[in-house]
Amino acid sequence: MKTGRYIPYEDVVYRLDGYVIDDIDEASYPVFDVYHQEEILFHSLEEAEKKIEELAKEESKNRYCFFVREVPFCVHCYHSRSQCTRSYTRDGKLFAKSLASEIDDTNGVWEIFMGRDERELQFRPGDLVEVFRGDRVSLEIVCSLPIDRTDVEKRILSSNIRPPFDFTDDGYTTLDGDDGYMECHTHPLIVQCFPANTLTLNDAQKEVLLNGYQNFLQNK
Repeated sequence: MKTGRYIPYEDVVYRLDGYVIDDIDEASYPVFDVYHQEEILFHSLEEAEKKIEELAKEESKNRYCFFVREVPFCVHCYHSRSQCTRSYTRDGKLFAKSLASEIDDTNGVWEIFMGRDERELQFRPGDLVEVFRGDRVSLEIVCSLPIDRTDVEKRILSSNIRPPFDFTDDGYTTLDGDDGYMECHTHPLIVQCFPANTLTLNDAQKEVLLNGYQNFLQNK
């Protein structure tokens, strides 16, 4: 990773991506499908959020979520990456915002993730979440939080070196379950996680995740 001060892009466009549940009448936990319904470009964040407000007011029981991605002009990057990503719930409310760019600047410098204050996090260890993964959503349980901002500051003061944290560190550690078996832990970004309240959750599904979480704690 190239070191130095990250210089944000100023010539950017705001891309609104809207998602809906593929078949709300058939969807169920632990995994359900979603599809990309809207992709609209705006000159400003305010315009994008106004459009989200309009779309959220429409009668659509299968609406799932929205994202607004700050994308620089004339810069090659993956479609899912941006300088800043904001996630919104189905009712159009801002839910989370990334704190480190997912693309490097014109000098090849990556923005350092400086940690988060726990008080600004939406979830805690043991909470059930829905994790957005492009074309599907997975029911998972939070096992650990992003590194704390105070811890990062202490590391910098003790070594006078900026730690090598980047946008991939701005996320939770989670466990998922499929057909009653715990598969593996993953590291979804903050903006990929939503409250587990879209569908009906049964006790058996919850128990699988809680048992996996207890095993995680015992094997730490």
